[in-house]
Amino acid sequence: MAFSESPKELDYVSFFKGQTVFLTGATGGLGGCLLHKLVNELPTKKVFVLVRSIEKAEKTWGDILSGFEVTACTRITLIVGDMTKENFGISPSQLADLARETTIVINAAANTSFTMTLSEAITDNCLSALHLAQISTNFPNLKHFIHVSTAYSNSHLPDRKILEKIYPLGDAEVELADILNPAKQTTQYAHLFPWAYGYTKHITERLLFKRYPNLPILIVRPTSIGSAISSPYPLYGPPKATPMEQAFRLFHLNTGSGIIHAAEGHLTGGNIFDEVPFDWVCNLILLHASANTRGIVHAGSESYIPCTLDQLTTALLSPEDCSNGKGVVWVKDRSVEQSRWPAFYKVLNKDWRFSNERSRMFRGVKGPLSISVEGHDQEAYDKARRERILVDVRAKRKANKPKL
Repeated sequence: MAFSESPKELDYVSFFKGQTVFLTGATGGLGGCLLHKLVNELPTKKVFVLVRSIEKAEKTWGDILSGFEVTACTRITLIVGDMTKENFGISPSQLADLARETTIVINAAANTSFTMTLSEAITDNCLSALHLAQISTNFPNLKHFIHVSTAYSNSHLPDRKILEKIYPLGDAEVELADILNPAKQTTQYAHLFPWAYGYTKHITERLLFKRYPNLPILIVRPTSIGSAISSPYPLYGPPKATPMEQAFRLFHLNTGSGIIHAAEGHLTGGNIFDEVPFDWVCNLILLHASANTRGIVHAGSESYIPCTLDQLTTALLSPEDCSNGKGVVWVKDRSVEQSRWPAFYKVLNKDWRFSNERSRMFRGVKGPLSISVEGHDQEAYDKARRERILVDVRAKRKANKPKL
């Protein structure tokens, strides 16, 4: 494959020619997109990919990457391991190869379930990331340790502009110890967050910087992720990995009301619901790697196209497609019970505005990592998403229809 080197993309293309990446979470939606970009759109020297099972990983990639044969790519080396085990269960010889060759670590592994307990979330999203950081301290050629967090690590904050920084609570070490303590399994701050997922991401961010001050850490916080614009292909994205689209699937399938609480200061969905496509998030991660960025960056709609919840519901939920004529009903009175799907997601009526200030410098970048919306047909994109949602809904209804 030829890689273009026009002046606007020369820097990052040249940068990745010399990089060996250790990637975790590659069978997930974001990790799969990153893997595609690293080997199909960039001349990355080598990619070590951590998988629990090569057979299961190949099946997943066959399903989500549309025929891309990962094991046929000579620049990919699969490492069998388990992030819950010491040294991830990686063999000593492969661990030595990782230590000697790796220049960039990208941790895209996460359990994004909103129904996890705090203990489950701390194991999946905190302890594994801290263990990876500890392993990475033994990589002498490491240039970047990139950890994918979430913008909702700060979901304890009131409606406001959220900056690209840490918003501390107490002592993260004490919080972690309390959660791991069988007699406690919680902290005084846990109730401030809508889900354990966001809280454990918040703890992880603080502990990474505290425990590993000498690691070249970059934390990337995506907002809600939507289907890809074009890469690996249009509308790429496992259904459960695209929360907003999944929310509208549930709306169609839910037999209850369509009531949603309006955000404070709004009569309807006038609040920005921050959503950004898979490929935009990956582009920002890789651009910041090539720019040697450290600290914290957001990957959100400020680097794409900000939309209000009103706009999204209009685009993704046409009244004539709703069962029994049901549509969205906005209410200001919080004593009125919401529909089950906004009550489950909990953040539809929040008015956070996530700053993407540190990514402004990339707006003129061209090539495979461009974040330009020039030529992008937002209406056609949303129409395609809506049609796919309806196909899924009809298939689900048909599968659940009682047999006569």
